[in-house]
Amino acid sequence: MQFWVNKLRLKKLRAGLLKWSPAWTVLAAILLPTLLDPDLGFRSPLAAQAVNASLPFAMLLLAWGLSGRAWVALGCEVALLGALRYADQVKLTYLNTGLVYADFAAVPGLLREPRLILGFIRPTAKEVVAIVIALLLAGIAAWWFRRRRPASPWLRGGCLVLVAALLAAMVCVRIPDSVPNLGWSVWTQRIGAKSVGVAGNIVLGRMASHNAVRAADPAAERAFWGEPLVRQALQKTVVGGNGRQPDIVIVQSESLFEPSMLRGFADTPVLSRIAGEKPGVPGNLRVPVFGGRTLQTEFEVLTGTPIAFYPGSMFAYFELMGWHSIDALPRVLADQGYATVLVHPNDRGFWNRGTVMPEMGFSTFQDVGSFLYPRDYSDRSYVSDMAMTRAVLSELDASNRPTFVTAISIENHGPWGQYPPKDDSDLGLPPGLHGEAREELAEYVEHAIAADRAYGHLLDALRRRGRPTIVLIYGDHLPALAGAYRQLGFKDGRPADEHDPPYRIWANFPIPEPPPVTSAYLLQGWLLHAAGLPLDGHALANYLAGTIAADASVPAADRQRVLDEYANIAAANVATPVRPRGVNAGTIFIGHDHLASVVHRLAAPNDRKAVDVADGEDLRMQLVPDHQAQLDFDVNDGVASISLRPYLALQCRPVADDPPHFTVTGDGRVLYRTTLPAAALRLATLDLRGTRRLTLRVEGAVGPGCDGVHVRIAQLLCYAATCTTPGPTVPPAAAMRPSRTLAAPPGG
Repeated sequence: MQFWVNKLRLKKLRAGLLKWSPAWTVLAAILLPTLLDPDLGFRSPLAAQAVNASLPFAMLLLAWGLSGRAWVALGCEVALLGALRYADQVKLTYLNTGLVYADFAAVPGLLREPRLILGFIRPTAKEVVAIVIALLLAGIAAWWFRRRRPASPWLRGGCLVLVAALLAAMVCVRIPDSVPNLGWSVWTQRIGAKSVGVAGNIVLGRMASHNAVRAADPAAERAFWGEPLVRQALQKTVVGGNGRQPDIVIVQSESLFEPSMLRGFADTPVLSRIAGEKPGVPGNLRVPVFGGRTLQTEFEVLTGTPIAFYPGSMFAYFELMGWHSIDALPRVLADQGYATVLVHPNDRGFWNRGTVMPEMGFSTFQDVGSFLYPRDYSDRSYVSDMAMTRAVLSELDASNRPTFVTAISIENHGPWGQYPPKDDSDLGLPPGLHGEAREELAEYVEHAIAADRAYGHLLDALRRRGRPTIVLIYGDHLPALAGAYRQLGFKDGRPADEHDPPYRIWANFPIPEPPPVTSAYLLQGWLLHAAGLPLDGHALANYLAGTIAADASVPAADRQRVLDEYANIAAANVATPVRPRGVNAGTIFIGHDHLASVVHRLAAPNDRKAVDVADGEDLRMQLVPDHQAQLDFDVNDGVASISLRPYLALQCRPVADDPPHFTVTGDGRVLYRTTLPAAALRLATLDLRGTRRLTLRVEGAVGPGCDGVHVRIAQLLCYAATCTTPGPTVPPAAAMRPSRTLAAPPGG
């Protein structure tokens, strides 16, 4: 009898618990975010706990409304909290900054190049076990509650209404850039989780995201030009230029730093060519990031604007740009007659570069489609720094006017440790370094040396070339080598994020001595002045601010005041739209992978069969002894520019006394001419404005087994998607200067 009484009581208890299960679920949903967040506790301010719970609670409501099952909703909330916490931990480990709302701007880049981000995710054995246990528990719960009826339509509908209201509040409500009661501000988002939890930091970051764009203060702009220090510097400055117009090359070297700064390394520099250009000179560059987010340093160098002016900005190309053209360094140079070329052997859409680089004034963007696999790639499956350097040299020699090239490398991008060298004995690694940290540092050092070697190759080639050229190389940030930093530490005892990457400036003509230490955003004015180019407006202000910042005789407070005033001039320049102008104005980019139908349409009728290739394939021009191969295209003013890469297959060996010659003419004018030695990298961007017929011609001889000369059309800039709509009427480009004809690879 007692058995049946107890069973009845249990049944009633179960019925009572089920009756109140929505309340238990809501209570658990509110308590879990505080319970699972390492930075908050139940003694934390209730407001902080509430903010931290809002996003997970929204997830619970959404899952509950869609599934009708409380256990599914709680499981989704726990999964979200776990994912956010893990992402925050990974960022703190490698980048010394926590997870913030702006990080979600990186999602498109994650989809394009997942290994650049996901490669840093390396769960430990304990974490893998925890994930497996969580999945097993989810499976058990699904089986246990398989016959449970879902919640009523009213409850599910109410959940969806509430989640809609909650998300609308997060999106629409705006908060100031500082919330003192919670100890949170946009300036401290990188450690904001300590005040409001990981999820709370994301929520407040979203609600304060409108503060990322900060307006310039006209009074501060006027104050800059009225500064006695600025007027004194202006009196000593030659602003008119000297008419030299040298080629200008900027190399942004991925994660570049000098490993010998770490304990256990010899004092001899590992980057011998970079150090050897200015021995004994620090040459350190202050950059706004550590371990990642290259685009912040890149933004500073190209726009001359300090990221610190925008305390809420984490990804400048998404938050501060993308709406209009601006007068950045490339456009300043384009207005002085320069061809402006960007070489970045990665997906052009990563970090939104495909949009913002033309806005800054680059007329050509050579992305990964301009490079050949496997000949241009390193053993890390990235395009090598040497191939990128040869592309830079080829573009310089193909140009018919002074040229500005910015090269953004990719070979030594993290994460490291997946392709460590089999033998690291010649890398000088400290014997005390071991385990995963040793593998990571060994792989990093091996490819840092490759970057150093490519830099040396660039300078050697430019010395032989003879044309006036100035080169700036710098590291965008220190590499994310948390294990090596933890095991070794730096010789000066300071933490890793207090160190700067190197920068060097080289020229084959006399230039002033660059400052031993400067900031990334102060480089462009100095570079323009050293090149002997005219200075005015924002560029002049940048040079004057940099001159004052480098003057140790000026009190620190005065230098900082001038820099703060200058930042308003730079920000006003970024915010001011300018009319697009230059070769790429009003054009559409068509990349290598989508050119087949366009090329077939443009080909002359007799050549359409010869160019009948699929997207992603290259043209082939068959060589016959004593005859030349030729392809004609009726571009009819519809193509603004074309980028070509002629090459021989890897197995081909040209005849020594008669190597193939590749020539491009436009309406009879020679636009480009080069020889094609074995394995040479030839890449040329040609201005086709005002051109009606384009002709590609190959002559010469190749050895047995060769299938002719291949031609990659890397990209077209057209005035319509079909490339058949004529553009503005402009005079055709001048014929190629004979001195630009390449008879041998620049630099070997």
